[in-house]
Amino acid sequence: DGDLAERIEKVRELLTKAGYRWINNTLIFKGRPIREAVILVPSPFSDPYLYKIAMIVQEWLSRVGVKARVIVYSLERFIKEVFEKHEFDIFLYWIETTPYPDYLRTMFYSEFSAPGMANAFGYYSYEYDLLAEKVAGEVNLAKRRELILKMQELLARDIPCIPLLSPEMIEVHSGRFSGWISIPGGIGNRWSFLTIIRVK
Repeated sequence: DGDLAERIEKVRELLTKAGYRWINNTLIFKGRPIREAVILVPSPFSDPYLYKIAMIVQEWLSRVGVKARVIVYSLERFIKEVFEKHEFDIFLYWIETTPYPDYLRTMFYSEFSAPGMANAFGYYSYEYDLLAEKVAGEVNLAKRRELILKMQELLARDIPCIPLLSPEMIEVHSGRFSGWISIPGGIGNRWSFLTIIRVK
């Protein structure tokens, strides 16, 4: 909690420099209280982990004077609100990581910011788009890695979204099947489901 207290103090310093003030721990800007923020998450039935994180984020925001409310939607409604309508203040979602990080292209490429596509952030960077296009056609692993690192540098600079955590999860599987493929996102991936076979 010591690290958290230091971070909260740093946030308060930055907000003060930007012209924000507090009255009874309510954040004020230009004489008006900041409106309540809404945090959207899919139902705990589809992802209990994200719901817990949403409650933690709500608590963190309250410590700097931002009132926040967590709204839980069915996964179908969540996808509609976030990825189709782009109606959100804050949303929490997970990214499946793979050995080839194609999600960097699908999530942040400007042409994928249309309703129903993955770039719900509305991120647009001409430089990033050029790199994403080069990566899609690059077969040399070393060159592709170099391009992806440049893409990550742009994302770190522009901050279209904030990666909050990378949880360590324990996954188990039945001994009745073999051929599971372990990747950074775990064994529950499409490659496993293409290769597992029943043990005789």
